[in-house]
Amino acid sequence: MKTMIDQIHPLYGMNEAQSLKDLVLSGSWLTEHEVTKKFEKKIAKFLGVKHCIATTSGTMALMIACKVAGLKKDDLVLVPSMTMVATAYAPMMLDCDIEIVPVNSLGCMSTLMVNGLEPEAVIYVSLNGRADRLNELKIWCEANKVVLIEDACQSLGSKHKGKYLGTFGDIGCFSLSPHKIISTGQGGLLVTNSDEYAKRIRMFKDFGREKGGVDVHNSFGINAKYTDLQATVGIEQFKDIDNRIKRKKEIYDRYYLRLEEYIIKRLDETVPWMVDGRFPDRCNLHAHLLKQGIKARALYPPLYIQGGLEQKMYDYNAEFISDYGLWLPSSLDIHDEEIDAICRIIRNFLGTEE
Repeated sequence: MKTMIDQIHPLYGMNEAQSLKDLVLSGSWLTEHEVTKKFEKKIAKFLGVKHCIATTSGTMALMIACKVAGLKKDDLVLVPSMTMVATAYAPMMLDCDIEIVPVNSLGCMSTLMVNGLEPEAVIYVSLNGRADRLNELKIWCEANKVVLIEDACQSLGSKHKGKYLGTFGDIGCFSLSPHKIISTGQGGLLVTNSDEYAKRIRMFKDFGREKGGVDVHNSFGINAKYTDLQATVGIEQFKDIDNRIKRKKEIYDRYYLRLEEYIIKRLDETVPWMVDGRFPDRCNLHAHLLKQGIKARALYPPLYIQGGLEQKMYDYNAEFISDYGLWLPSSLDIHDEEIDAICRIIRNFLGTEE
């Protein structure tokens, strides 16, 4: 094994380096322009949606989605109890009221959790690329005139019922941060089939104007533009998306084969962001792995105990995932032999035989 195995790191290479060199030497201003448009079109075609718009981060994508959907102060937005805090912080930036909803054993919300509530919007999180009964939730939202926003930041490439995650909702959001399946350092994507939402997104992220290069502003907006510098990296990363998807599945399945009782079986259409296990004595196992030169990471605390979100509630599934959940090393270039060694170390620590 290596001296230290990262929990996860991005995978960049000479193709990205050469393309960046070519862009810089071309005289490009590097800001958002034609390369960004090319990148957006590639993602839109891959997902089968009409529009893809790039922005500065997944969090910004979520905030913009809430803004252009018309959410405002005191509007009620439902978010799941098991997610990264950005899911809730994004609508909070618009002074929306947040109601945290319990999740099932996969860490997903469903119509069973939202029936009887009257929100203006639901933000659905496909935790680690998993979705459950999302099609039913979509139908519920449509019947109740509720905006459905997908936080698919961990889910590029994953499907549910044959359809890509991020494309069920009115607007879907993705992240391009360093530990995602493709990364541009930072960055986010919004996808939609609505021409009106797409127009609002593009205007809002460019100071509220309909086109760049002029100082006529039609509505309130901010500067949340992407850059051609990042898009250049994104295009090179995306060229390898099929192999990246295949490898993510292989990594997860290899862990599952050796740690079956601790790893959730991968859903057929899921492309796992990272490998997540549920382990007894998680804290001590985490420390033991680090002593062996293996980095891991604890899963999120329940959202309702996070700063600014404290609510008096108890969700068994969120507490269980938080108490026992551990992200295992999941970099795209991890070797099979390293996975096998990690599994042996885990089993030896837990006193179980393979």
